[in-house]
Amino acid sequence: ECVRCEEGQYSEGNQAESCTSCSAGEQSNEERSDCVACEAGTYKDNGMRVCTACEDGKVSEEAGSTSCTACGDGEQPDENKTSCVACKAGTYKDSDMTECVACEDNMISETVGSTVCKKCGGDKGANEDKTSCGQLSVISNHLIISLDSYNLRCMMSSVINDYYNPPVAQTPV
Repeated sequence: ECVRCEEGQYSEGNQAESCTSCSAGEQSNEERSDCVACEAGTYKDNGMRVCTACEDGKVSEEAGSTSCTACGDGEQPDENKTSCVACKAGTYKDSDMTECVACEDNMISETVGSTVCKKCGGDKGANEDKTSCGQLSVISNHLIISLDSYNLRCMMSSVINDYYNPPVAQTPV
């Protein structure tokens, strides 16, 4: 009686008495009649039966890979895990991370491939995409009004008063 080969194995014909394991970097095809190379972005070492996607932060650039390689600082895998791409400006990645992340508040990275973000100094803050520092009054198209505490209290008092005591519409006589 014929027995189908397990995943990762193949037989060379219908009357084969045994199955042969595929080499590292290969897995059996659907019919289990031959071995095919693992696709780029996946790998298979000798202890595995099937090709497996690379772990987070790693890539395999070529078909038939037996391992995946970690992307360097300032880089992350592309969507298919077939190559490393530089972090976009406004993001960074260091050796302890698997993907690029946005800079924290009031910090920027001006170039692609950044490994750190730098803090905006003095009275400056980061723009919305965290690629440059600017005056706080124009950050992200929001106007930040500089008022002393007395004027701010007067302004808030007026807003609260208008909320609780709205003006009465006058009707023509």
